[in-house]
Amino acid sequence: MASMRGRRLPIALLVLSAILGLVIFFARSDAALPAALWLDALREPSPDDVRQAVFALAVAPRAAVALIAGAALGLGGALCQQALRNPLAEPSVLGVSAGAQLGLVFATLYAPGLLVFGAEVPALAGAALAVGFALLVAARRRAAPVAVTLGGLIFGLYCTSLTALVIIFHRDHLSDLLLWQSGALDQTGWSVAARLAARLACAAALASLLARSLSLLDLSDETARGAGLPVAAVRIMAFTLAAALAASVTAAVGVIGFVGLAAPHVAALMGARRLTPRLISSAAVGAVLLFTTDQILQATPGLGSVPTGAATTFLGAPLLLWLMRRLKSSGGGAAMADDVTRRRWSTGQLASALPTLAFVALCALFIVRSESGWQLAALAGDLAFDLRWPRVTGACAAGALAGLSGFVLQTLFRNPMASPEILGVAQGASVGLMTIAVVAPAAAGLAPPLAAAGGAAVALGLLALVSRGGAASPNHILLAGAALGAFLSGVATLLLLLSGPRAIALLNWMSGSTSLVTSTSALIALGAAVIALSLCVLGRRDLALLSLGDTTASAGGLPPQRARALLFGLAAFAAGVSTMIVGPLSFIGLIAPRLARLAGFRADGTGAFATAVVGAALLTAADWIGRNVAYPWPLPAGLVSAFIGAPAALAMMVGHRSPRRFR
Repeated sequence: MASMRGRRLPIALLVLSAILGLVIFFARSDAALPAALWLDALREPSPDDVRQAVFALAVAPRAAVALIAGAALGLGGALCQQALRNPLAEPSVLGVSAGAQLGLVFATLYAPGLLVFGAEVPALAGAALAVGFALLVAARRRAAPVAVTLGGLIFGLYCTSLTALVIIFHRDHLSDLLLWQSGALDQTGWSVAARLAARLACAAALASLLARSLSLLDLSDETARGAGLPVAAVRIMAFTLAAALAASVTAAVGVIGFVGLAAPHVAALMGARRLTPRLISSAAVGAVLLFTTDQILQATPGLGSVPTGAATTFLGAPLLLWLMRRLKSSGGGAAMADDVTRRRWSTGQLASALPTLAFVALCALFIVRSESGWQLAALAGDLAFDLRWPRVTGACAAGALAGLSGFVLQTLFRNPMASPEILGVAQGASVGLMTIAVVAPAAAGLAPPLAAAGGAAVALGLLALVSRGGAASPNHILLAGAALGAFLSGVATLLLLLSGPRAIALLNWMSGSTSLVTSTSALIALGAAVIALSLCVLGRRDLALLSLGDTTASAGGLPPQRARALLFGLAAFAAGVSTMIVGPLSFIGLIAPRLARLAGFRADGTGAFATAVVGAALLTAADWIGRNVAYPWPLPAGLVSAFIGAPAALAMMVGHRSPRRFR
């Protein structure tokens, strides 16, 4: 009886949502064209009545596309979650939608001939690339769910950064590309609806053939294999089918997130426990969610121009937090001890790393490229030096801050894949900075770094909340951070749409350009780096104890919750200021701590110092390469570091020998 009462509420809410969407649709459509003329308009619109043409070619097709696209996303999300046994899985979180989006952008701008065969060809190619990378990463682990998820996530971040760069270099198409990639449902005929309906029907038929095998994935992999199921093959087929659905929707209307996340969970709450009813219910729920959201947007004054895909991001926030809180904890997970070599470096050996950073900084300051080729800049009297030193100083400080943030997060979460970019902290800083850019465009001084640090703190606070203060298993923390980062990226895209003339500057910044760094912001970042490093050194005992687990920390007289909260604040501060300089997707926070650990440094003061030096050198080098390799067109430092960092992160996962972390 209690179970039945629990099902009634979600069923009632879904029915009310469907009724609300239909009421709005009928009311708006009847006001534009009397209902008695709808059938005539759909059969053959009168050439003398513009209202009939608008209804038949715009209003009705848009409603149909919303229903079909929502159903496709709901079905794809259910397939993803079943195949990967991950309640936070959906194509937009796993990098599939970002890959499809990148394929479409590249085809539109550089190979329009591919569009002769339809937009789905490049979209499917991009999605296939994302799936391929995710499966390549997980190949050594027999397509283990978390390995597939993290591989897709990293590749998705890489695609997002690259897409932003393409848009920067094609400013004439900026508004159209931004509106499209945010999920705009505007239609001018029935071709898109017909195409999506055919794809959905094929996918539904294939899903029905896979349903029995997929249902066995509710068991452990070992039990399923014992029953004769080729687990990896079934998982790959289901994931590929979900990716194809997401690519079709992206090709038709752009990226629409969180419908695929929400629909399967609503279906489960309605009582669809077995797989086949859950697949059908997920498609129905997805159709209702997207249709009703779109109708509400069109009926609300001032929101009619907001892309529906951006609106679903906001609607998905409460669900996202609820789902992350429900993730089961499996303890602290594997520690990072196997990633650290046995030797310890002395202070003298540590100081030997500083000349490397000094050499990189000097190259960035004085070795330049101009119309006459490479040359050594003058040590005095060079006017361009006044433009270079803030960029070099800012990149150096931002690299150190990003590295320190990743160092603290990896220590606290005891997982070498934790970083500001992966856990959504950098995206939170991005939202904070873009919010102040939209609300107070004239803000200067300490306002931007404080806004960025505040956004990072909010993101990290949410992550700490849903991970029970970091007590959840490392894998669950990564999955929750991935979903949080996807949500915050959607918020950033919406803010970008609202930024108006400042969109170009914000896009440059999101790709990690140091061209906007001033002497003031560079000195602020340098001061922040010194403060963050000093705090890491002062807190070295706390970091070392927390890296061994809460039990050991408590035995050593350290209150783990209070110490972790302070270190979370430090990580947010470092990530926020770094993001202000080089954007949210540099990957320095992931790579620098890893390199320091591989060199033999532990989670103590020397490890923090080494990480800061490595991060500063990497980002300074990336900034120098970006300013010179494609001269006279500068490449953003964050993008250059992402080109290096994303493949390095994937290689780290492929070469990792400990399979326990990816179960």
